[in-house]
Amino acid sequence: MKAARIHRFGPPEVVVVEDVPMPSPGPNEVLVSVMAAGVAPWDALIREGKSKVSPQPPLTLGSDFSGVVERIGPGVTDFAPDDEVYGVTNPQFCGAQAEFAVARSGMIARKPQSLNHVEAASAPVIAVTAWQMLFQYAQAMRGQTVMVIGASCCRSGTLRSTRPVSCEAGRKPGRTDAPLKSKLMYNPPMPGIPWSKIALGLLLVIAAYSMGGQKVESPQPEKSKPPVKTEQRGRILGIGGVFFKSANRDQMREWYSQHLGLADKGSGVMLPWREHDDPQKEHVTVWTIFPASTNYFPATQPLMVNYIVDDMDALLERLKQEGVKIDPKRMDESYGRFAWIYDSDGNKIELWQPLPDKP
Repeated sequence: MKAARIHRFGPPEVVVVEDVPMPSPGPNEVLVSVMAAGVAPWDALIREGKSKVSPQPPLTLGSDFSGVVERIGPGVTDFAPDDEVYGVTNPQFCGAQAEFAVARSGMIARKPQSLNHVEAASAPVIAVTAWQMLFQYAQAMRGQTVMVIGASCCRSGTLRSTRPVSCEAGRKPGRTDAPLKSKLMYNPPMPGIPWSKIALGLLLVIAAYSMGGQKVESPQPEKSKPPVKTEQRGRILGIGGVFFKSANRDQMREWYSQHLGLADKGSGVMLPWREHDDPQKEHVTVWTIFPASTNYFPATQPLMVNYIVDDMDALLERLKQEGVKIDPKRMDESYGRFAWIYDSDGNKIELWQPLPDKP
């Protein structure tokens, strides 16, 4: 099948359309014949290596899609072959821009009949974000009137309105804060989340008026606490990646997926963690299997570990003074700096200093 992929992070020119094997759905996954795939700002962040959740290349781009279920994996009961669905592929936001894509069954829904595939593929991420703004942050409840001050439309336009949206309660037994249903919005069905709640797309500012009104601003990311200062720079902060090779990569991936739950569909497995000295700072460890023919690390070496460091220059200077073998190669990318060293057995080790987050 054809897929839009990258083999390294970089500008748009790194994107190539190439033939890749068709993926297979694992437990609680579905294989979808993609009719349309969305292209969004976060796709560019992933391509440039600036995303905190995306795997390392090579990978297939794209998260939002609309299509038809081709096959279902074990444990899937809500969908069947030939169902028209739309949604997001996975928490790593990749894999959709291809003729076929594997998606988690809990991250898709049946496509409304009143939307074509192109329209449906533009909705998933911004629609769920709008739902979060209304009901998670604004905590809109029955009997309130919601005034949309600003929003972005699903078709990449900008919607500005000061017209109140009158809401009614869709009361559920035993609840007094039942979800709202708009009289003015588009309302095809969507399992679990009525479309009326999310059709306006990403709500930037919401004013909910009831008994004097309540203004709700868009949530701001929590600032990280300043890291604890230490006397010595050039420390290892954690493991950034574990890369090993196999002569039968597909069989090895299947084994790890079945027995250990590490489902590598070709883009690696992301294992999130936080720094001990700065718990607000998130990292991920990339676990992936390379083919036996890879030249990314020596043929005599079955695996290579990537270590995240706080100060590359300080660490390399100290290692030089200690007589450690250092590879002269350096690589500076938009997502960090890389260097390589060798341990006492001659194993190649990758060092990575991520770039600091932009304010």
